[in-house]
Amino acid sequence: MSRMPMEFFNPEDIPWEPYIIKGEDLNSVLCKVLSKDEETGATTLLIKYPKGFKMPALSCHTVTEEIFIVKGRITMEGKEYSKGCYAFRPVGMIHGDMDVLEETILLILYSGPADYIKP
Repeated sequence: MSRMPMEFFNPEDIPWEPYIIKGEDLNSVLCKVLSKDEETGATTLLIKYPKGFKMPALSCHTVTEEIFIVKGRITMEGKEYSKGCYAFRPVGMIHGDMDVLEETILLILYSGPADYIKP
């Protein structure tokens, strides 16, 4: 069965949980799963990064990733992005280091099961 239709709801009603990708806990990073297709693994979620979080390693995904900054500021490869910025990363697109300048919430859509791989 594909992803079930959903009416509007308030994500504030969902508790934050540890963000775990393929069994790896990303420490102080939290998430709220808004929607998930159990067959394909496609997921829409909110991810909350604490101020000072760093993701230094170059990585990519085996699925497409869409990102919208709901709140906060980050730098990616030395360039600053803030609330309202959007990115689309196709399968295999390499992205580098990320520094979180203040608590940041991202809306992320994955086309399949989330993963991070080093190219």
